[in-house]
Amino acid sequence: MATYLNRLALGARSVPPRRLTGRIRVGRPASDADLSLDRLTGLGDHWAFQEALRQEVALARRFREPFVLVLLDVDDFTFVNDNLGRGEGDKVLVALAGALRAGRSVDRAFRLGGDDFALIMTHTGLENALRPVERFRRAALSRMAGITLSLGLAEFDPTHVDIDPSIDAAAMRARAARALAEAKRRGRNQVATYTEMAESAPWHTSAATIAAVRRLLVGRHMGAAFQPIWNLTTHRILGFEALARPSAEYGLAGPRDAFEGAARLGSVGELDALCRESALAQVRDLPDDLLLFLNIAPEVFDHDGETSRQILREVQAAGRRPDQVVIELPENVHERIALVDGPVQDLRDRGFQLALDGFGSGDGALGLLTRVRPEYVKIDRDVVSSARTGGSGRAVLAAIVAYAAESGAVVIAEGIETKEILQHLVSAAKSVSGAARFVGGQGFLLGRPDPEPLWRRSAMTWPLPGRN
Repeated sequence: MATYLNRLALGARSVPPRRLTGRIRVGRPASDADLSLDRLTGLGDHWAFQEALRQEVALARRFREPFVLVLLDVDDFTFVNDNLGRGEGDKVLVALAGALRAGRSVDRAFRLGGDDFALIMTHTGLENALRPVERFRRAALSRMAGITLSLGLAEFDPTHVDIDPSIDAAAMRARAARALAEAKRRGRNQVATYTEMAESAPWHTSAATIAAVRRLLVGRHMGAAFQPIWNLTTHRILGFEALARPSAEYGLAGPRDAFEGAARLGSVGELDALCRESALAQVRDLPDDLLLFLNIAPEVFDHDGETSRQILREVQAAGRRPDQVVIELPENVHERIALVDGPVQDLRDRGFQLALDGFGSGDGALGLLTRVRPEYVKIDRDVVSSARTGGSGRAVLAAIVAYAAESGAVVIAEGIETKEILQHLVSAAKSVSGAARFVGGQGFLLGRPDPEPLWRRSAMTWPLPGRN
């Protein structure tokens, strides 16, 4: 009890309403002794929040008590302002502030600006925070006439054996922001936690890998290699796939290693952006008649179209048109298909073509074709290899080629490493349907990924003798 009282005396003071000043103190943070409040809601402003969060981290470390940071905002608030008027929008914000005040007396609420709010839940861990957060969300819905909220939670628990000593106020805010973005991706009107995002990442990711990814995101030493994709009918290059290559200095086994570590850090979006940057930096001289196949992690998509707008800006800055770029989505996009349906259509509306990568390796693969409607279907290398001996691999290959014949999609087989695989692939495609546009091929037999792109080094002639 003494520890709890001492802690309250040091940093958990409440602020009486009479201290509402309506001033924004630019150039320095607010303090407990001189706190500026938001004029509209009477809650602490962003300066007050920054100081309070720094204090809370310090106090949590000193007294070894957890706390939870909640970031929240109003779903589609721009729509509210544009269609109901700014006055009605202000009423929504005031109502939300009232719901925050009606919560636990030891918690502190802030308006960060616009429709962005924060709540510091003191003396509690994540498990005990979820119920009052859900009660608050429901209470806020009733006060705001059905207008919904999205919330992201991050826990600071100094007693946890894996607590990262580098976690500070900025890192806590970043984690809560990632959880909030996840709530938006799930369809809004949701509560998401950073912990569940980290736990959904591969459990076997080592501490060394996570540390290496942190260094990578700071140092930003990422390379790219380009692998040719051939039209197996005309023996001409269709395009190049850009493949991320983290610098050897980080000790990562490859891009899969990097993305597993990024998933544990909640930094998939940041890593994905770095991979795009490294690839697009090298394609300004890619001939206009060749496509660039660009991999995108489905976790980066959101519902407001900002990701697709950002990708469009990046591609145009690199001197490419969107119709010259094929966005590759991994087959496991089906796990998030309800979340990425809209963004996928947004990419198509902006002129990009779509590909499903590694197709045929998972459950429910064929049903994904009708949801995404890709222009290109890249068949998983294991399917290509097993199709040579018949059985399920041949059946999957036949089904995909038949779909392509009906839809006009282009089939590209990955993992072509021997002439036998190549010959079987071509004959299998022809035996299924002569209406298929063509079957493309990619693999070590036809060209390895190379940081010095083939289009700069040779005439890009068919690498095998004779015709197959």
